[in-house]
This record gives sequence, structure tokens and C-alpha cells, in this order.
Amino acid sequence: MQQGTPHRFIRRRSDGRVIEMVGNPLPNGGFVTSFTDVTEHIETQQALEDANIDLEARIQSRSRQVREVNRELTEEIERRRETEAELKRAKREAEAANASKTRFLALASHDILQPLNAARLYIEAIDHTQLNEKNNQLLGKVDNALDSTENLLSTLLSIAKMEQGAMQPKLKHVDLNTILNPLVEEYSVLAEQQKLEFRSRTREGLVVHTDPTYLRRIVQNFLSNAIKYTDQGSVLLGVRVHGRLVEISVWDTGPGIPEQQYEKIFEAFIRYHKGSASGVGLGLSVAHRMAAQLSSPISIRSTLGKGSCFSVRVPMGEAVHLVRQRHQVVNRAQTDAMHFVCVDDDPENINALRALLEKWGSSCETFTRAEDALEYARNHPKPAGVLLDYQLGQGMDGLALAEALQTIWGEPLQGALVTAVREGDVKIQARKLGLQFLAKPVKPAQLKALLQHIQRANRR
Repeated sequence: MQQGTPHRFIRRRSDGRVIEMVGNPLPNGGFVTSFTDVTEHIETQQALEDANIDLEARIQSRSRQVREVNRELTEEIERRRETEAELKRAKREAEAANASKTRFLALASHDILQPLNAARLYIEAIDHTQLNEKNNQLLGKVDNALDSTENLLSTLLSIAKMEQGAMQPKLKHVDLNTILNPLVEEYSVLAEQQKLEFRSRTREGLVVHTDPTYLRRIVQNFLSNAIKYTDQGSVLLGVRVHGRLVEISVWDTGPGIPEQQYEKIFEAFIRYHKGSASGVGLGLSVAHRMAAQLSSPISIRSTLGKGSCFSVRVPMGEAVHLVRQRHQVVNRAQTDAMHFVCVDDDPENINALRALLEKWGSSCETFTRAEDALEYARNHPKPAGVLLDYQLGQGMDGLALAEALQTIWGEPLQGALVTAVREGDVKIQARKLGLQFLAKPVKPAQLKALLQHIQRANRR
């Protein structure tokens, strides 16, 4: 102050107050000093500094937490990526297993269909005029049984395709009795063997809009279970109309099913009456899945000790859209005598085919090996037609054999590829070679129609 030098001091008094002293010289001499209480300002400043320190500490803490969360998220993403990769591997393995199962079923069905094909042809080759009425009826029932077996095998393949999602129902307008009448005939015989009364209450001219293969399988399962699990009494197949819906029901006088089991019996490998009959418990499960694809609900009613009723409701169809089928009477249809070359690696199929062709007045050269057929072709003129199996098992399939025969004879072939393989591309390739496609077991009416087609083609 004596020197006239400006100054600024802050002093904390004993009572805790903080005083700011500011001194400045005056222009005309002298000195002025001001004293200001800045206690609150200092406290506020200190509080701000403390808050800043605390904020920095909290920011650091939150940053550590965020880094930890990010680390955990990164680990979780990696775990999910690994899980997704494992799920994809499991899915591929499951798809491969399904494909392998489908291939196995296809091969197994092919081997089973071979003797069925021979049996059907042998039955048709029998001279029905030499049999009395009763034996002819029995023979017709055998043919129906073979037809049912074929349908069951086809359904087995369908199940595998359904599991892969490769099979969807094909809806059409169909006369309901074309589905039910063969089942009535088949299961009336089975009921008679079980000493059960079998009745049917169907209606003429009733058209439904459904997939006939699916519906047949569903009703077939109802009938099969009813006869299996009914020890005495009767089985009834009935049809009722509810507005635009047709209800198909199968009633039985079996032991009945408790209500709490209604949903469980539709699960795979579930059989409620385990000691009553054979089976693995797949029937109702398959029927339920087929009904779901058809959007045709299955219902069940049952009373313990009195019996059960299984029903399925399908939409009514339109008769105007009904495709009328012409039923050919094979025994009376006549064709000219023709000569054929037949190749099939199954001797029984060859023998049955020869017997049927000879019954119809035609002749044939038969071979079980492709090379023998080719050797014959090199030394003989082209026949009226060929009937070639697809899977010949000797490094050459029926399509390759057909191409080789065309090359030898220098002319297009008339005839058919006859096979238990039902793949679409095989059918397309056969058509490209000018051959018809006949699926085993061959229906005699189809074979007769083929002969008539060959006959007409050769006359042109």
C-alpha cells in the first residue's frame, strides 16, 4: 500500500468466513482498499470442483460398466453365432437323415412292389371263365386287397415326403363313393373274419372337394382301428351332410377311450389299447396330420365300455367339376395279336407279364438282362412294342436301354417304361423317348389301354 502497488488477497478468518481484499492506488495520490465477503462464492466453487471430481469418478465407473456390458454382449453374440452354427449343422444332419430315410423307403417300396406287381398280373392272367361265381368273387377280393396294400405303401412314401414338406394335398372334385365303396368291400371281409357285423350307410351321388388319397387313408385308418380294437359287436361306416360339409364317421362297439386321452391318441407311437392288437401307433398320427393339411378336422366321441366314433368333415364338391372315369372291362376288350419285347430283372414279373399278354392273344420275348435284350435286337426286327423296367440293376436302366434299342432298330419305339420308381423326372424322360409311363403294380386296365394305344399307333 505504501508503494502504491495494486494487490489482491483472500484470507480465511477464524470464524470460517472468507474475505477478499483488493487494493488499487488513486490517480491523485492515496490508496483505496475494498473488503468483500466471498465465502459463498468460494463454497460454491469448491462444491463445483467436488462435483466435477465425483462426476469424473462416475463417468469412469459407468465407462467401466459399459465396457463390461460390451464385453458380455460380444461374448453373447459369439455364443449365439456358435449356437446358430450348431443349429444349422443339426438341421443339415436332420435333412440328410430325412432324405436318407426317404431314399430307403423308396428302395424298400420298390422291392415290395415287385411281387405285388407280379401278383396283380397273375390274377388278371387267370381264365375267369373257368371259375365259378364264388371263386371269381374271392379273386376280386384278393385284387382289392392287393390294391389296398399298394395304397398303404404309397402312403408310407407320402409320410416321408410330408415330413420333408415335399408333399401337399391335391384337391379335386370326386364322387365320395369311389373312395368309400372299395373300403366297404375290403373291411367287410376283415370284419367277417373277426366275427363282427359290418354295416355302411353311404349316399349315392355325393361329391366332395378333397384329396382322394388323403381322405382314403384317413377313413381307412378309422376302419382299421375300429375292427382291430372291437372284440364283439359291430362297426358302422356312415355319411351325413351338415350344410356344405360332409361328415364321414366310423362307429364301433369297442372298449371306448377316456376323454382325457382324446388328444394323446393322435400322437405318434401311442396306442391306448396296447394289448388288443398289433401295430406301432402311427395310424392316427398320420391321419391327423393329413386332416390338418386338408383343413378337415377330425373329431372323436367315446363312451367307456360302449364304443367310439371317429369322424372327419370335408367340404362338399360340385358335380359339374367331376371328372367321370370310364371303367374298362379288361377281359372283354380285344386287341390284335402283337409281339412285344419285355425286360425286367424280376423273373416273376416277366412270367406274369408273359401269361397276361398270351391270355390277350399277344406274344413276347422276355429278358431279365439288358445285354440279352440288346443281343436279341441286333438279330431281329423291331416288335410292335416294348415293356421295359426302369431299375435293371446291371449298369443300364430302362431309359438307357430304350435309347440303345432305338439306335439298333433305327426307329422310334412304341411301349412303356414300367417301374415302381415314381419320380417326376423319370416320367418326363420316358415321355421324351416316346414311351408311356406305367407305375407298378400295373393295373391290367392300364396295360390293356396301352396295348390298344400301341395297336392304333402301328396302324397309322
